[in-house]
Amino acid sequence: MNRIMISYCGLACSACPIHLAMLETDPVKQRTMRVSIAEELSKIYSTKTPLTEIPGCDGCKSDTGLLFTGCTDCSIRNCAKGRKLENCAFCVSYPCEILLKHYVYDPDSRSRLDEIR
Repeated sequence: MNRIMISYCGLACSACPIHLAMLETDPVKQRTMRVSIAEELSKIYSTKTPLTEIPGCDGCKSDTGLLFTGCTDCSIRNCAKGRKLENCAFCVSYPCEILLKHYVYDPDSRSRLDEIR
């Protein structure tokens, strides 16, 4: 049975569009997926996200693989790594204000972390 990789914030990496685009072998489909991701990120963050910032991702817990540009500066990731947590479900401050903002965009993340707690 395959284990689902859960990020610090509760995202399921196996369902993440950035990760799925990286795994796509058809270059036309991959580009279409990345354009869609860039458009969605631009809506969420009110910025223009260049396709070059969506190279792929091996998961935010990866220290040696590909990491999505947005994960590098992610305050959730940096906090959880700094506290040496498997994910935010194990934090004494769960759910913090930062996570509550994240849940607006991905309420399933909260369900995953709540289940782990």
